[in-house]
Amino acid sequence: MASLKPRNSNGKILLDQLTKEYFIKNILSAREAQGESVENFEFNKDRCRVLSPNENIKDKSKGILYWMYRDCRVQDNWALIFAQRLAIKKKLPLHVCYSLKDAHEQYPTQRHFNFFIEGLKFVQKEFQQLNIGFHLLNVSPKELAKLIASNDIGGVVCDFSPLRHPRKLQTELLKSLHNEIPVVQVDAHNIVPVWIASDKQEGMAKFLRPKISKNLDEYLTGFPNISKHKYSGKLNLQNEIELDQAVNYYTPKYDVPEIKWGDGPGPEAGLTMLRKFIVENLREYGNTSNDPSKDNTSKLSPWINFGQISAQRCALEVKSVSSLFKEQCDKYLEELIVRRELTDNFCYYNSNYDNLNGAAKWAQETLKVHRCDVVNMWNTRSRLEGTRDFRKNSLHG
Repeated sequence: MASLKPRNSNGKILLDQLTKEYFIKNILSAREAQGESVENFEFNKDRCRVLSPNENIKDKSKGILYWMYRDCRVQDNWALIFAQRLAIKKKLPLHVCYSLKDAHEQYPTQRHFNFFIEGLKFVQKEFQQLNIGFHLLNVSPKELAKLIASNDIGGVVCDFSPLRHPRKLQTELLKSLHNEIPVVQVDAHNIVPVWIASDKQEGMAKFLRPKISKNLDEYLTGFPNISKHKYSGKLNLQNEIELDQAVNYYTPKYDVPEIKWGDGPGPEAGLTMLRKFIVENLREYGNTSNDPSKDNTSKLSPWINFGQISAQRCALEVKSVSSLFKEQCDKYLEELIVRRELTDNFCYYNSNYDNLNGAAKWAQETLKVHRCDVVNMWNTRSRLEGTRDFRKNSLHG
């Protein structure tokens, strides 16, 4: 569990002295306290599920591959932790790949894509320092399967998304691998894995909340440190892409200009914003955070959404100051955990999550009843787009 410092002689946390350097150092210490390596960490295997019929890594394999999609970070990433544990156990090199194929499905605007790519540059640099290969590709699942087979990859680890497109990609990869190579999925985005929290769609937060709460002691744990990998190896790849050239493989769906957000993309910038929230805004959270005239939200959504920081890390750090602001911490953790994970539950168990057929029956009936209502359309599209308020440059609207 996170342990914030500095403290006074009575053990009380001194937030006014919690500098960025202190904050980052505390997180590093918390990871080290979980063990020097993921190898000795007691990993909860219920965070994983085997997608392929075959669970066994074949002899004379030459590596383990983490197919990164949703959680684009090195530290505090359960999928990468599992992949490194597996690679160490089998004494194999560890590789990570990301494919830009159909990137517009995940990043529909240039604003989204630039935030993602700039964050990925920090990830690539950290992988280089850790002797973990990072490969940016532009391949379909079928083409990726060929690369996996030709490079004698022994096992594939992928992260979790409840959305239709990434699930389709994973299904295509499984078919292309012909059940010969084990594929394991790890929910690195939710604190309690979606399939553990509930086996069905929960219509309201009050139904999911007790199911999440009873599992928090087991799943809201600290992360071990991703350490320098012991085993080296190279992949035989063609047409590997430099990050600076990634934009050439991307066509946005919508034209939305880039903006300045906090200290910019990347894990450290996300943690900097987390520290700022804890020190400056958490004490008023829940009191004014729903007031659009107040600038008092966490502003962490971009980094969490793009997988650049872990929601679980945010929860651990906020929980560590609950002795100072218990009510505010509880309100934030409700939003961060229950409400946020309710959205994954909805998308995972409702195939119509993105159209009106996915709405509750009463909502569909209400819409039908009022379909012919006369509405004064004073807010035209151009008027809304031209509205000047403090939220107009928000990454998520």
